[in-house]
Amino acid sequence: MSERGRIIPEFEDLSLREIFVSKYRIMYKVLEEEIIIAAVVHMSRDLRHAFGSANE
Repeated sequence: MSERGRIIPEFEDLSLREIFVSKYRIMYKVLEEEIIIAAVVHMSRDLRHAFGSANE
């Protein structure tokens, strides 16, 4: 169930996933024995500006 969400396209980390709830993106990191909620972001936000590019 932890890998239910899609891989976040803005980042290159395959362990980062997201699900959509209403107008929000719930982003989480899948670890071996736990899930860490990384962020809850409104869909109108541009992630490249909010968090910086994964390539920077």
